[in-house]
Amino acid sequence: MTLEQSKHTLLNKRILVIVAHPDDEGFLMSGMAYLNAQAGGQTTLICATLGEKGTSHLSYPVTPKQMKSIRKRELMNATRYAKFSKVYILNFPDGGVKQQQISFSKQCEVILKRVQPELVISFGPDGMTGHRDHIACWHAARALSKKYSLPFYMATPAPRRHTSIVKALLRQRVNPHYDDIVPYQPATVKIPVRRSFKRRVLRLYPSQTNVSRKRTTPSVTGLFTAEYFALMK
Repeated sequence: MTLEQSKHTLLNKRILVIVAHPDDEGFLMSGMAYLNAQAGGQTTLICATLGEKGTSHLSYPVTPKQMKSIRKRELMNATRYAKFSKVYILNFPDGGVKQQQISFSKQCEVILKRVQPELVISFGPDGMTGHRDHIACWHAARALSKKYSLPFYMATPAPRRHTSIVKALLRQRVNPHYDDIVPYQPATVKIPVRRSFKRRVLRLYPSQTNVSRKRTTPSVTGLFTAEYFALMK
């Protein structure tokens, strides 16, 4: 299957997306969700945590409770703009989803039964960055896709940008909850995205990005014009 042959297979579908933190979907799936809605589909988002440890772009101190409030507001604004049909926030502790894998997976299954998706999208086996919360999402999504015989797609960097993006992400690690990166899984689906749309989505996460008209976070370079996914067998 080539990228050109499969680039529209994710549109006009009922899709369940499982991510770990607010902004994961903005970086990786927001363009897909927007185009899916335009095509008549529905994209439901499960967000495992509210990312209370993600304070690296703030210039002032906040408590975990305040950080949750900030990131929830950003998440709802961004997903509304990207036309996600429904957002479920499970409120697991940031950095602690893996430790509650069974409970997390069960809650995801309840939502999956409710929305009856045609396919599931999440991270790959290394969570793209090695973040253990991301990997917990992979385990839940992969297990559910197998149990209910649903196609499973993992978000992946652009083929020619994988090495540089991963290196940039690795430099930004500020917490100890990371595992190793696994070999690159080639993309099978390419969803073209308008640059202006992607910039707008990421600017709705000011606590997490420094995207502007003149300056761009290195790790998001290459994500503005397309989103890539790999169908897992």
